[in-house]
Amino acid sequence: KRLPLQPKDIIHSVYFVLANLYLIHIVLALPLLPSNWPAGTNPMSKSKVQQVPVGILRLQLAQSAHDKDRLKSAADIVNDKLYISLEGDWSTCDLETVQRRLHFIYDHLSVNKPLLDARILLPATGVWIAGHLEDIDAMIASPEEKDAYSCWNEARCTRGLCSVQMIEMDAPCPDGLRALCWDENNCLLLPQNTSHEEVVLGGTFDRIHAGHKVLLSVSAVSARSRLLIGVSEGPLLAKKVLKELVSPFVSRRERLLELLWSVRPGLCYEMVPIQDPFGPSIVDAGLTCIVVSRETAAGGQSVNRRREERGLGALEVKVVELLGAEEGPEEDKVSSTGARRRLGPGARGRPLRGGADGRHRGGQVDAGGPAGRQGRHRGGL
Repeated sequence: KRLPLQPKDIIHSVYFVLANLYLIHIVLALPLLPSNWPAGTNPMSKSKVQQVPVGILRLQLAQSAHDKDRLKSAADIVNDKLYISLEGDWSTCDLETVQRRLHFIYDHLSVNKPLLDARILLPATGVWIAGHLEDIDAMIASPEEKDAYSCWNEARCTRGLCSVQMIEMDAPCPDGLRALCWDENNCLLLPQNTSHEEVVLGGTFDRIHAGHKVLLSVSAVSARSRLLIGVSEGPLLAKKVLKELVSPFVSRRERLLELLWSVRPGLCYEMVPIQDPFGPSIVDAGLTCIVVSRETAAGGQSVNRRREERGLGALEVKVVELLGAEEGPEEDKVSSTGARRRLGPGARGRPLRGGADGRHRGGQVDAGGPAGRQGRHRGGL
């Protein structure tokens, strides 16, 4: 005889059917899960990636086959600001080689994590910058770098700084990084062809992006004592797209100073507002070099013609290639204009995080005229 169904039997049967349907749904959905979840957020991952706001990554000064893997791993771990220490003998490189190295790193990070504020440390006068930075939370390193990490941490402690943790990344370690390669003895060494006491450049520098960082880094490495920066104001902003969203001069000056002090202390940095494309670059007799982007190379020659009319010596014109300029149309280039467009109406003064830029590939570097004696600050830690 068939026994009558009890209510509990019906409930158990329903639960059994629902559970099987749920399992089938999970199995069918697995192939559809994205493979590029942000670090630490993939629900199917067995372990989450530890993340920190500020980190430091060691790379060789010479390009390595492991650079992309190391940069990607570090970018997955660091949320806000990533310092990159290029270790090696800078005096063996010429400025063009250094420029290519800067291009590669900034371009790679601006494409893969555009909001990350990447900063490449430069050789400074008698200061090993990596050992003095106070805001670092962790060194991002391979397991083979533990000895180098211990030496670096010990050097920090002798300077009264707190020790920081080491977060292991899943990326190979070049043989040259197994030991600490940068110390106080080679901090005075600058790239070849760096023979200028005083260097000048100019620009709007509204939203500092990767293109700006390459231009500023080449300028800072080219100078031995003073870097003069003209910051566009007044008539020079009249034709800017969304000029009402351009930050005030004081804000732009402070952002420039903070960036430059962190990557190359020891120089005398001067920032002044300029109202025309030339500024004090055509009257300052102490200058010997001007740094311009490829787009504004003609401006450097114009400066020299004006200086010649005044009986001043011509400046050496150092041309910095646009970041990724060979790839893609103008609208794809890094630019401050693109950043202002995304801010939209009514957003004046709203800050962008660290490395936000126009698109994320290549870009224009604003070039106005260079600077004078106002806004002088002595870089130092």
